[in-house]
Amino acid sequence: MKTKPFSELRNEMTPERRAKNKTRAQLMLLHLALLEVQQSLEIVQDDLEKDLGAE
Repeated sequence: MKTKPFSELRNEMTPERRAKNKTRAQLMLLHLALLEVQQSLEIVQDDLEKDLGAE
């Protein structure tokens, strides 16, 4: 199976698709950062939801 460089695959994507992928990647990075903060502060999800008033 022949593989293609990622840059070549990206160039074949529409600008809209590239923008959507970029946004999804940024959201994932923000989620990971939030998880790291929660872990460092020893906050569990239930406590965070209570503090934010989410049910």
